[in-house]
Amino acid sequence: MAGFKINQRGIDEMMRQIQKGVERSARRHPIRIPIGTDPLTSSDAHGDIEHDPYLPKALLWLREQEVKQRGHFQNMAVFTERENLSPEEARDFALQLEQYGFVQITRSFSGDDTMVHLTDEGRVEVRRLKQLAGDRVRRADYATNALLRWLYDQDASVEPGKFADAPTASFVGAPLTAGEISSAVAELVSYELAQSPTHRNDNDPYLLQITDGGNACIRSGRAVRNYMETQNTAGTTNNYHGALSCTARSAAESS
Repeated sequence: MAGFKINQRGIDEMMRQIQKGVERSARRHPIRIPIGTDPLTSSDAHGDIEHDPYLPKALLWLREQEVKQRGHFQNMAVFTERENLSPEEARDFALQLEQYGFVQITRSFSGDDTMVHLTDEGRVEVRRLKQLAGDRVRRADYATNALLRWLYDQDASVEPGKFADAPTASFVGAPLTAGEISSAVAELVSYELAQSPTHRNDNDPYLLQITDGGNACIRSGRAVRNYMETQNTAGTTNNYHGALSCTARSAAESS
């Protein structure tokens, strides 16, 4: 997705509109999310693969190859080469997918463990992933969480449009759209988990960096919306967006 750009004026207007909309919604319908339902810490057997940047892509690729060449084993090294990954990772992907029961590896005396074919469980999983890829709610949640983690890893101000080139900028093998990334930017800013420089001319690139609140969210291991809700119900916020009061911040930092 080279050349992806964030619409700077659109982002500013979007954040203003989202700010107003979220405040209205919070007043009318306060959100209540059970703490135990955090999607990032779910014990669901498919949770790991859904958040992996490559395994869903690998499964979808295997299904495509199977349709083209029925009955043939496929070499995972071809997939890793397509993704510009090292050949050594082909064996790791094959082993991981085998552990899930999604592929069967044909092992040889030469130690080549990269030739695989889909199992029935793998074909069912491909169908599930394709259905999940069209779930707009799950895609939006994933985009927000993935963008925040990416900002955390950057540890500096960065153009959010560059996130589009990151391996994690896809949900179960389907690339995130420009609109989904823009919405994730607006959501993180409205929650004060990310911020842009206060002094910026219209011609300056739109930069974004993680805040102390965003760092705390990442270190908590919780999904963004779950984290914001726990902050709200714990009484550590002044408003729906989770802005910590000075007293609450001091208490949190000293603990």
